[in-house]
Order: sequence, then C-alpha cells, then structure tokens
Amino acid sequence: MREKKAACRLFLDHSGQVYRSLVSSVNPSEDEDIFLDMHMRYLCRAARSIQQFVDATGVKTSIKLMKSFYSLFVLVAVVATSYALPNSLRARDEICSTVIATFSIAVGDKTVVLTTLGCETDNSTSVETLKARQSATDPTDVCDELCTILCGISGDLPPTTEDCAVVVDAITILNGAISPTFIVESNHEQQLVYGTCAFFFENFSPDTLEYCWLSLSEIGSEAASACLPPTQPVHSLGLCTAGDGTWTAGVGHS
Repeated sequence: MREKKAACRLFLDHSGQVYRSLVSSVNPSEDEDIFLDMHMRYLCRAARSIQQFVDATGVKTSIKLMKSFYSLFVLVAVVATSYALPNSLRARDEICSTVIATFSIAVGDKTVVLTTLGCETDNSTSVETLKARQSATDPTDVCDELCTILCGISGDLPPTTEDCAVVVDAITILNGAISPTFIVESNHEQQLVYGTCAFFFENFSPDTLEYCWLSLSEIGSEAASACLPPTQPVHSLGLCTAGDGTWTAGVGHS
C-alpha cells in the first residue's frame, strides 16, 4: 500500500504543480479547496489504475496511456478552473451592465458596437473619488503586462469565428483611426460586439488603466484559440487575467 501511494505521489508531483498553477489566480475559499481536492483524489485513483495496467501490458503501452491520461488531466484542470473562477469574472454580464456610452464602427457593410459599461463590484469607487484621482494621476499603462488565460462559460454557445474576425477588423480600424490606446476607468468595461462575439477589457482596480487596441486584439484572439472550439468545445468564454486580478481581457459570447 505504501509503495502504491508513493508511486502515485511521484507521478502526480509535477502534474499537481501544473494543475494548481492553472488556478493560482483564483481567490482561495473553502469550497474551492474541496473542489480541487476532489479532482486530485480522482486523478490519483486514475494513476493507480494506470500503473496496474502498465504492469500487465509493458512499457510501450504505458507511454501511450500516460499521454492519454495527461491529456485527460489537462482537460479536468481546465474544467475545474472554469468552475472556480471568481464571480466578478464568471458573471461579467451581470456585474458590468450599466451602459455609459456607445459608438459604432463600420467594417465594410457590417457594424461593430463599441460600448463603455459600468461595473458593480465590492470595490466600486464613488464618482467624486474617481474624479479627484483622475485629476491627480495619469492612467496606468498595462499594455505589456502579462496575464493568465482561463476558460469559462458565457452563454450556451461559443461565439462564431466569423463574427470574432469582424471584431478584430474593427479593432484594427480603431488602432489606425484614433489613438493606439484606450482608457478604462476604475470598475468599468470596454466592449466591442458583433453578432455572437464580444472582445472586452475590464478594469477592477481602483485606478484608471490604459490598454492598447492591438493588445486587446492579440489577447482576445489567443484566448479564443485556447478556450473556444475546436480546442475546447464546451466553453464560450476565454479570459486573460492579470496576476493581481486588477484587470482582465478576453473574448466571449455576446
């Protein structure tokens, strides 16, 4: 029994680090710990079953089986991450629902809508405080900051590739027609929508942030490649979240 437990622990040592790194940006809670522990126990039992099968079938088969198991491991980790997302990210449509301003961008015979939204969060800043801060400080540039991609659910179906391509074209137009960057106030969201697809940038920090149009296009496209079909057939939301959780950019169903 001790040998089996030791083998399982060695097998999952590296995988466990990868698994937990996928959810490192999630705020810890008791429910989340229980959820992750449940999946790690499941993976450990699966590893024991694989080891028993390997003992009976040989090395070549074990390599193939280990590869299959690792693919399953990554899938479970991604699904776990999507369920463990903070409410501020998972329910963005409900939190960022106050329309502040809208603007239309013509892309050929199509129209993309650019919307500024207000977000209701626990750290919402009053208008007076926000105005005072704006007059005292310049926006914080986060164009080149790193972020971590997470997958989730935003609607029953994923956005279509064709609709997202139109949004990317609109972002390219904005980058060339106006400033290459845009400003997002504290607890606000900038969103571009066409058909089923929405690219967005959310600012949950207490400060005003500045982001690049091309960064939004690149991050949204990377999140789509990582989280949407055909890579992930069950997801409809791809997020890239800053390490400190102050902002997120991504793509989802509109």
